[in-house]
Amino acid sequence: MSFEHAPVSKGLMVGLALSSILVGVFDVKHYFHLQLIPHISRHFQYWRLGTHHLAYSNSSDLFIAEILLYNIGVPIERQFGTLKFASFAVISTVLATLLEFAALILFHRAGLNYIPSGPSTLIFNIIYQYSRIVPPPTPSAYLASRSRTKASRTSSHSSSQ
Repeated sequence: MSFEHAPVSKGLMVGLALSSILVGVFDVKHYFHLQLIPHISRHFQYWRLGTHHLAYSNSSDLFIAEILLYNIGVPIERQFGTLKFASFAVISTVLATLLEFAALILFHRAGLNYIPSGPSTLIFNIIYQYSRIVPPPTPSAYLASRSRTKASRTSSHSSSQ
């Protein structure tokens, strides 16, 4: 599989990797998580709403996101088309930002005060689209292949006797 006809997925992967590496190298990870108290409510740092989707704060999240973008994002972009996939990514990220901010405000009393950095919501939206587009394997196809395998084993076993 390659990045042919998938420039947005390639750009997402390269941009996410570079930004996450630079955030780690320059030790500014603490600027990328989303926290209601004190950052947003007390210090009015609303810029965090937009920047927390730009980079992951640890390498394991980055690695999983890169694998998922390569294996799932590229086929979805090819299916949608580049412009539609780019629009989907932007709208998904904007809606996720609004919903995360609303969740922080509504569920603060229940203990929700912190959302880790990274575009995890975009990754999960792409996974959801993949589950809607790619059909599940049918049991009949699996059973048919198993019965053909059994039949070929039986015929080869009886012919050898």
